[in-house]
Amino acid sequence: MALAYAAALAVALAVGWALRDHHPIFVAGAADLVATVVVFGFSVKYNNSSLYDPYWSVAPLPIALYWSAAGASGVQQLLLLALVALWARA
Repeated sequence: MALAYAAALAVALAVGWALRDHHPIFVAGAADLVATVVVFGFSVKYNNSSLYDPYWSVAPLPIALYWSAAGASGVQQLLLLALVALWARA
């Protein structure tokens, strides 16, 4: 599972870097799409759909952190990050 998530992160970062001049929502969406495909591919390869389940609690935090780094700031952004972090922890 660690290999699948490390590969998904690496591919998502590569896509994010390649698209860095585009709108942050497009970049996050494209990076999330390729990461989803990588994790799904691992789940198919190993015939284990439970490999894919944790993705939905892990993925939102890096996406929210990226959006924060992409320019959003202030109290509302801090609150959003705190809530996403709490949700990802659950």
